Amino acid sequence: MNKTIFALSFCTIFLLSACDDKQVAELQQKLQQVETAQQSQQQEITQLKNELNAQKSLFPALQVEISPLFQKEETFNLKNTESEANINVSVTMPETHIEWLDALLRQQWAQYIPNEENENSPPLTTIDKDQLRQKFAQIYQEYRKEMLAEGSIGKEFSLSSYYLGQRQNWLGFRIDSYTYEGGAHGFGMTHYLNFDAQQKALITLEKLISPENQPKLLDALWKIYIQGLEPGEIPFTSLEGFYISPEFYFDQEGIHFVYPPYALNSYAEGERTLDLYWKQSEIKLLNSEYVKPWLK
Repeated sequence: MNKTIFALSFCTIFLLSACDDKQVAELQQKLQQVETAQQSQQQEITQLKNELNAQKSLFPALQVEISPLFQKEETFNLKNTESEANINVSVTMPETHIEWLDALLRQQWAQYIPNEENENSPPLTTIDKDQLRQKFAQIYQEYRKEMLAEGSIGKEFSLSSYYLGQRQNWLGFRIDSYTYEGGAHGFGMTHYLNFDAQQKALITLEKLISPENQPKLLDALWKIYIQGLEPGEIPFTSLEGFYISPEFYFDQEGIHFVYPPYALNSYAEGERTLDLYWKQSEIKLLNSEYVKPWLK
């Protein structure tokens, strides 16, 4: 009797022990799964926070308005002739409603105003729209005075502005300038303004590429120029006269260096653009801060 009871007790203890071990293992497994899920969720939360902070640090989307700054045109008969003369001064300008950016844009527009008093004087650092408007009105009056005195058939000055867009901290604008002061034809060219929103500054050629890397870029652009010539076509300029254009812009394909008439082409052929695509090895020569936004 006692032996039977002892045997049954032993089996019961063994079964309970086996059940406890199984439950512990199951609970440990569940705990590990929960902890793994929590770690995964925490990683996801951290990643989302980082992405949120990155988006907050980016420059807000611009609401750019292109509006006339100065517009005046006049046609009249020249004295003692049957000829007509035309004067036209037309200037448009972007308005971004971002104080520091609008101030930099006004500085750039001020550079188109000739300073006859002192050509070596530094450019204006602060100027408002009313002052700019007065300066362009002076250009119009000077044109009118000169045309009446000289009997010229016409004079024209225009600045047409365009907003290219933004990508992360890059902001781009384009200015088409044209001047005619007599002769067979006027002269027009395109200017590009690239701004670094983080630095609140213009991206100049010196910021785009360091002086030590410029010879390599010069060589790469020269090869692109030569390869783009027609069979048997003689280069319009020599390697010694070739330069890296300070007029450049970015897009999804790469960075584009724009040369005015007479730089790489005749006037009739217009501007020429040399393209450096993002997949080309020479891209590594450029400041990586301005390349990164376009490689994602």
